[in-house]
Amino acid sequence: SNTAGSDGGALYFDISEALVSSCSIAANTAIGSGGGIANSGTAYPVQADLLVFNSIIWGNDSSDTATLDENIHDGNVDLYYSNVQGATTGVETTSVDPQFVNINPTAGDIDVRLASSSPCIDAGYQYFLPGDILDADGDGITDEQVPFDAAGAARIVGGELDQGAYEYLTDSTAPTLEEVQHIDDTTLLLFMSEAVDPTSLTTATFTLSGGATVSGARPGRFPHLVYLDTSILTECTTYT
Repeated sequence: SNTAGSDGGALYFDISEALVSSCSIAANTAIGSGGGIANSGTAYPVQADLLVFNSIIWGNDSSDTATLDENIHDGNVDLYYSNVQGATTGVETTSVDPQFVNINPTAGDIDVRLASSSPCIDAGYQYFLPGDILDADGDGITDEQVPFDAAGAARIVGGELDQGAYEYLTDSTAPTLEEVQHIDDTTLLLFMSEAVDPTSLTTATFTLSGGATVSGARPGRFPHLVYLDTSILTECTTYT
């Protein structure tokens, strides 16, 4: 969450043709307009447009009186496959409680992952995902779609894209171990079948056969890699 002294609690665009895709924008505040997003000004030759794809914009606060303006203050916004509080128009767009894990700061840390009962699960449209121009998965392919969500987990689970920044994961979609590499005397590198949620990495997540114990777990360079810090490893021993 964020607080702005003027307009745009989370995002402010001025004379911009702006695109917001696969974002979760919640619990932000603006002293002026647009607690979530404010887009103002005129981009010649037309009014500045704001396009919103596959996003959740909810629970933002500002000086605006209309609920939609508290979340998005823009005279020319087009919504697609999104959940925006106060919205009454848009393509496959709703205004229903997204059921985040928590957006109440008095109840703990803000957590905009989706609860299991969220209506935003499988409610997006995967063909609106942006391209993987930075090669996030390191496979050398940059003309594919972004493969990971904001936590580094698989971007599409269950057949269709979830709205917002995070894909809902269940135990049935947990990644499995594909390969183990021995890096040094106290480090193993795990290659997983899917991207791993970095928040799930604890020593309790992993056990090793071969006599070694796990003292730490940390994400690798790419989301499907995990480093394990271990007790002294024995040469020529296979660890699984």
